[in-house]
Amino acid sequence: NTAMATNEYIKRSMGHRDYGMTGVQFVVNHELGNHSLEYGYRRHKDYRSRADSGFSQRYTKDTNGTMSLLSEHGNDNSRFTDAELKDTDAVSYHLKDTITSGAFTHQLGIRHEDMENNDGINSAPGNQSGKKDLDRDATMIAASTVFRAGPGMQLYASYNQGHSPVDAGSGASVQPEESDNYEVGFRKESAGGFMEVIAFLNDYEQLNETCLEAGGCTGSTGSTTNKGKAEVKGIEFQYRVNNLFAA
Repeated sequence: NTAMATNEYIKRSMGHRDYGMTGVQFVVNHELGNHSLEYGYRRHKDYRSRADSGFSQRYTKDTNGTMSLLSEHGNDNSRFTDAELKDTDAVSYHLKDTITSGAFTHQLGIRHEDMENNDGINSAPGNQSGKKDLDRDATMIAASTVFRAGPGMQLYASYNQGHSPVDAGSGASVQPEESDNYEVGFRKESAGGFMEVIAFLNDYEQLNETCLEAGGCTGSTGSTTNKGKAEVKGIEFQYRVNNLFAA
């Protein structure tokens, strides 16, 4: 074994994490003529506590392979009381109507969500300026129709509003991600296989980017940035053959 040089050390970063979530959801279904109605309610709360963000230890190793503590960095006494604490409380309602009419099946849906975010520390929850009791709400609609053109064949079209809320650490200036999403497609299924062709367009009113080390971001890890308008469009094709190597 070789001892570590004077300017060499092994850094031990602490990483205590505490996560929790609770929730309740109710869904009621009933039939009314050719309408199949669904009503829903959901309440969800979650939190994340992250300690030790500024606390670390440095060790050295001698010729026997024995490690010994060189120094500590950060405040060991306050690394839990000063731990980051973020929480979100969300309430949502939705209504979906499935309408059957001959060879057509239509679906209409609406969802509303209210969210309250807080950002602070364990000893003072929600103490961050501009990030305490931060309320956001959104209403989204969706519609689709499917036409059964024949045995195993379907034509369909759909529209839905996309919404992706920002995390509790983002201030009011960071807007949620919002988009309008369109699809048209054709499906055919038989005993021999399955084929599907879909054309899609995702029109983002606001596209968000989250800084992650895994994605190569060198900025503030975990932060969300608004990137403005964007479009994603294309065609998807899927073909599956059943029993290709059947005996």
